[in-house]
Amino acid sequence: MVTTLENMKTKTCNRQMKLFFLIFLMAFTFATWMGPWAQAQVFAKKDATSFYKKSYEEARFQFLESVQALQKSDGFKIQQQAYADPIDSQLTSNTALIQTKSAQPATNLIVVMSGLHGIEGYIGSALQSKMIEQDLDPKNSHTDYLFIHALNPYGFKNNRRVNRNNIDLNRNFIIDPKDYVQKNTAYAEINSFLNPTDTVTLNFLSRTGFIFSAVKLILQSSLETLREAILKGQYEFKDGLYYGGHDHQYQQIFIDQIASQTFTKYKKVFALDLHTGYGQRNKLHILADSMKQPSAKQLNAIFTEDRIDYGDKKKFYRTTGDLITYLQSKSTPTTEVIGATFEFGTLDSQKTLGSIESLRRMVLENQNFHHPANAETTESVDLLFQDMFYPQDLNFQTEVMAQAQTEFSKIVGQYK
Repeated sequence: MVTTLENMKTKTCNRQMKLFFLIFLMAFTFATWMGPWAQAQVFAKKDATSFYKKSYEEARFQFLESVQALQKSDGFKIQQQAYADPIDSQLTSNTALIQTKSAQPATNLIVVMSGLHGIEGYIGSALQSKMIEQDLDPKNSHTDYLFIHALNPYGFKNNRRVNRNNIDLNRNFIIDPKDYVQKNTAYAEINSFLNPTDTVTLNFLSRTGFIFSAVKLILQSSLETLREAILKGQYEFKDGLYYGGHDHQYQQIFIDQIASQTFTKYKKVFALDLHTGYGQRNKLHILADSMKQPSAKQLNAIFTEDRIDYGDKKKFYRTTGDLITYLQSKSTPTTEVIGATFEFGTLDSQKTLGSIESLRRMVLENQNFHHPANAETTESVDLLFQDMFYPQDLNFQTEVMAQAQTEFSKIVGQYK
């Protein structure tokens, strides 16, 4: 009798173990097949505006979290790297090389960069995380992606465009070192207007005075001439606006490393740099250096010529030491590198009054950094500066996401 009961218990136990194993097998199979689909659904349900964060730390955490979530899916393999600021190791630029799991290596690489102008990283970071979570196609076996997050973590952290040396990094990527000693004589003539040394005051008279001085300069030459003189970049006044420095900053070291180790594995590389500030509010402007550059024909094929604001078009300007031109110089006989800048307009700076107001806010922020005012004035200056590069406007933020997706899809479509 005891033996019979033991046999019955054993059989029951065996049936339970088989049932448990069957359930486990079914669950494992379901997770294997449905995991990537379920992950995609989680990403798809996320509201686009939720990608915007309030600090450098929050933005970096979200970027790393987005990459980590994608790594758990079944469509990509990912390599990550962190490049620390040499003075503050808590400030890092993070990269994620996202590769498709195809039998043959991809021949194309799309590079998306953010935060070269520190405070502009809020928008750029949001777009990067959104792209990673919602815009990558694992079925496109010909293309890999490289995301470079927060190229200027110091500026991002401290809500400045420049790095700790007051250097505008998008004027610092000089190809010929001799250009570091070039003179911008037109800038030098208006240096006292651009870089006042007194303490900031914010009132009706100070604003009116700035506008009057700016209009006077415009009448003496033209708005286009003034823009070019200012925005081209300068390498003489180290505390001044648009200062390009006297030598490369540490970012050049890891950009060169990325180019030599990663770019060379692909036949075609498209570099996209994300910025905010210039242009018509709520509009994405596509910027490129010159209509005569070798890559212009390909850029026109992606976006159409009318859609691109080339620097040598009327009413636009060319810069010295910009990152995209530097990266394009990394082309080799076996690797072609082209690129463009996405710039999201905020203050209608393509118009005269918008251009003057944009310049005023740039002057105020730089002036207040070097010659600080009281706490109340400083807070007001900071708010004006933030509104210029990271507007807390739902309509703006929604438009940024929608337009970026449209234009980014054109790049992806070209490299299928």
